[in-house]
Amino acid sequence: MKLLRPEDYYSDDIRIGKILNPHYIKEHGSVYAKVCGGSDASGDNIVAERLWQTWKKGRNLVFHYFPHNFRRLSFDEAKEIIDAVIASMEFALAKCSLPSLAGKNDLNEHLESLV
Repeated sequence: MKLLRPEDYYSDDIRIGKILNPHYIKEHGSVYAKVCGGSDASGDNIVAERLWQTWKKGRNLVFHYFPHNFRRLSFDEAKEIIDAVIASMEFALAKCSLPSLAGKNDLNEHLESLV
């Protein structure tokens, strides 16, 4: 897939929200623009956009939760956002052509082959 450079993948500074942001263009290009091979004929990248919108909805409410925040999620709200994350990941798997796990000993070996 080659979405990230190896030094970015192994960096402690990598942030999903930063690399998925359609307005963030890093030195070597935007990951958003590369998801699933980039844009379709209409110029849209529906997979990248769905991943970005899902991340924006859940990032500060579920994944960056602090108990002193005045805006707390109910269990049902948190579950809805987590379900949306899972659905977006399933959507990406269905829409993107990903290399097979065949011949890989484990998931880590597969992930390293993608970098």
